[in-house]
Amino acid sequence: MTGQAIRLGIIGCGIMGERIIRAALALEPGLVKLSALWDPDPAARDRLTAEFPDLPFVDHAPDVSGASDVVYIASPPATHLGHARIALGAGRAIFTEKPLGVSMEESQAFLEMVGQSGRAAAVNFVVASSPAVASLQAWLAEGVIGKPEQLVIRTEFAAWPRPWQMDADSWLSRRTEGGFTREVVSHFLFLTGRRLGQIELLDATAEFPPGDGAETGITVAMRAGDVPITLTGGVGATAKDDHNLWLPEGEAGAGRLSDWSTAERRGEGGPRRLAPGARPRLRARGAQPNLVTSARRAVLAQRLVRKTAPDNRGTYKGRLAAHERMTGTDTIRSLTAQQRVVVVASVQGVAARIALQCVVTCATNDEVIAITTAEQHVIATGTVNDVVECVTGDGIVKGAAQHVLNARAA
Repeated sequence: MTGQAIRLGIIGCGIMGERIIRAALALEPGLVKLSALWDPDPAARDRLTAEFPDLPFVDHAPDVSGASDVVYIASPPATHLGHARIALGAGRAIFTEKPLGVSMEESQAFLEMVGQSGRAAAVNFVVASSPAVASLQAWLAEGVIGKPEQLVIRTEFAAWPRPWQMDADSWLSRRTEGGFTREVVSHFLFLTGRRLGQIELLDATAEFPPGDGAETGITVAMRAGDVPITLTGGVGATAKDDHNLWLPEGEAGAGRLSDWSTAERRGEGGPRRLAPGARPRLRARGAQPNLVTSARRAVLAQRLVRKTAPDNRGTYKGRLAAHERMTGTDTIRSLTAQQRVVVVASVQGVAARIALQCVVTCATNDEVIAITTAEQHVIATGTVNDVVECVTGDGIVKGAAQHVLNARAA
């Protein structure tokens, strides 16, 4: 490709697709050539060609791969892998928006396809290589902060989706493809993994509205090596459209990345100081080349997102690792959002405690519940309105309300 412009094709010309189009057009001539664009919505084509009449729109998504060296995919998440497989089959390099896919199994299978193809594949996690993060990393290397001792991550929103994303409300506000954990928290999970190493999820809770709406709150405990990590997020938690903090604290001071692009540091006992040349987010965009995120590394963040705010399939698997390490006898009272007791469990060891976690998750979503032991023996089923009290121990239901079935099916 030496001496030739890279032919860039774009699938999905909404918010992010338009940003890439504008960025490509702003580059020096001869570096990148927009070769083919596609979006299923005629309004997207009309909006962009009104300003840029020479944009090369095509009629079908696969046509983009045929005309390009690199295919950038900015369509809704559930369609990412379908487009990516076609591009990979055509021998093209791939650059997708996050997440790589909405299914961990399909995403992992795609990674194997990428490895066999020998083609490049990357995901757009740009925050981890921003100028502000580079300042924080320099302070860590210089010893200004010292060896990290803890990390706090906060993500808050006045409403979800954010106002500038409302054109994508049909999927961003839904549990299957959207939610702020996938859209925003994933950036900070990836950043944390890049800077602190492999992350272990210890405990996670998520709050969901009725129906299929995306999460409205999360509380997560993790660790990277010996560094404890606390992550919280919530909708309606701030007056700002979007407010986030990434706060590493060390033995000599602390750093702070706020609202995506502002880096500050604090020495031991001293005031906070801005990084030299700190700029607001809009001015910081494009300030330096992005350190490209491989698809394989991006899937690690995707896996953590799935565990942190799972969809409505039932269990918070991220909690099991922490609960499996607990032993002894406990008594647990679980409440619905209306503060009504759903389950009282006397736990001998861990089996019933793992079972109880499934009950709490389903009860919150007003769905049918199934209480199972760790050996997957069904010991009671019913609905939230049916269950008043259920005491479990040694895999036996000792008390339940009317309509709860006592079934011990292997």
